[in-house]
Amino acid sequence: MKNVFCLGMRDTVIQSQTHISTQDHSFGVFDNRGRTVGAIIHIQQLEVAALERVNFQTFIDVECPANGVLFQWTPQATRGGGEFGACQHRRVCCTMEEVDAQIGKYLASAKKRAIKNFTNSGK
Repeated sequence: MKNVFCLGMRDTVIQSQTHISTQDHSFGVFDNRGRTVGAIIHIQQLEVAALERVNFQTFIDVECPANGVLFQWTPQATRGGGEFGACQHRRVCCTMEEVDAQIGKYLASAKKRAIKNFTNSGK
């Protein structure tokens, strides 16, 4: 079954997904086991098309055209350079500029949280 999005009042299906990049960010902070704390972010381009009727699998509230290109990014915490913990929900944007702005905010918040929760002492 294809992923389906609810964009405003429209039903939209993903026709194709293209990997754009994977960004690996280290916050310069170490956890209690001496592992570096950071995040990895996967970015994809989605080609979407409008549908008339559909069984919903995924709902995302984004005001974008029903046909065309969207961008999706998914953050994941890392420890010692490897993925750590549960993955987070994907975010969908209409432009790469929106993706870059949202990632910037996410990374600033995640780094602030890492600094608050861990020391820089390492092992």
